Amino acid sequence: MVFGANSTDVVARRALMGALETLQPHLDSLILVGAQAVYLNSNHIELPLAPATSDADIAFDTRSLEVSPEIGELLREAGYSPN
Repeated sequence: MVFGANSTDVVARRALMGALETLQPHLDSLILVGAQAVYLNSNHIELPLAPATSDADIAFDTRSLEVSPEIGELLREAGYSPN
């Protein structure tokens, strides 16, 4: 795996960390899912996985999710847009 400031995994993790920082008011309801969760929690074992992923998947536990601030509004204000 190639690590560097512009490598896929570094750019993906920066985007994920930025989103998590933006969603700070909702962290108690946030669940990191998908490959990023696997990579972050299994770097100490050998797994037959692709060496990097360029996306991150976030889920929310709606049982504890606050209505305000609205998630979409937080993300738009931080410069994120739906693509």
